[in-house]
Amino acid sequence: MGKAVPFRGEPEQKEGQMLDAFVIEELKRRERLEEERRQDAERPFLEIPLPEDVMPYPVESESDEGKPDRGVIVIDFSI
Repeated sequence: MGKAVPFRGEPEQKEGQMLDAFVIEELKRRERLEEERRQDAERPFLEIPLPEDVMPYPVESESDEGKPDRGVIVIDFSI
């Protein structure tokens, strides 16, 4: 077969040439993230059920009933 040709825009890498420091750090960061995700997936957890009659947050109604009227008050202190 023929000689391997690199992709467009991909510089030809010579034998023994090191990767750029940014690329190495990015690979390390991705490996750390993958390891953390794997550890989180393996970590045991327990869901505590909440009683149904207890709501964690108050439910706000969208209607204006029961809300005080809001407006602008102008106070003239020039007297």
